[in-house]
Amino acid sequence: MRRNRSPGLLLAGAYTILCFLAISYIVVSSTITHGQFELAGMFILILGLPWSIIFAITLASFHMSSAWIAAGAMLLSCIMNGYLLYKIGSRLSWRF
Repeated sequence: MRRNRSPGLLLAGAYTILCFLAISYIVVSSTITHGQFELAGMFILILGLPWSIIFAITLASFHMSSAWIAAGAMLLSCIMNGYLLYKIGSRLSWRF
């Protein structure tokens, strides 16, 4: 029996693994450097593009500077990108 894997599932799975590794790196580096993890957050910021920039500008325009809100926005941007990758990949088809 041939297994039919959706390209969308593979793309979203690979992206989710990358996001999980970036978040793990933030946790590990903040533990080692005792809270100085600004540069460690760049990986999750880049993975969340373009939504992370849109959320950052929106939060700045409302004068919100909470680290928890920013972390939630980065996580939400990764979820949105993963969903988009799944939808785009689902429209593709493997032809073998």
